[in-house]
Amino acid sequence: KLGKCRDFLAILDALRGSVVEASDAASLSRECYRRLADACVASTADRAACANSFVAQRLILVPKPGGAVLVALRADEAYWDVSAHLRHTALDHYALSHHFDASLRTFFVDVLGVNPELLEEPAVSSNGHTMPGTGEPSTIQDGLRSADLAA
Repeated sequence: KLGKCRDFLAILDALRGSVVEASDAASLSRECYRRLADACVASTADRAACANSFVAQRLILVPKPGGAVLVALRADEAYWDVSAHLRHTALDHYALSHHFDASLRTFFVDVLGVNPELLEEPAVSSNGHTMPGTGEPSTIQDGLRSADLAA
């Protein structure tokens, strides 16, 4: 049973398939993460269901440089920070610490299982998938592509 988390997870999932302004989607997703973090503190059932949802679906939304497009990541694809030798690389931009308040670190790292620190460059598919839509260009991209990480 998802309890309070259900509505916020549904909003995040709906954002991935909608054509909305990236800035609006980013603001709404930040508020969802804050509310989910609060719910997970109060309920073990919500915590487990929330963690499972973020592993199974790309519900972490991070803006690409310029902010016009968001990248949707699963918990196992996301990272809170990068090691010193990866700072000032394209990977550094996608660190959640640059996009979310430090108070959400516990939610992302301890609840969802996001990597606390990226130590080496991940293998990224060159053929990332964009979300199917209604013919409109999507403002949400599924996963990181190799072009996103080119310096």
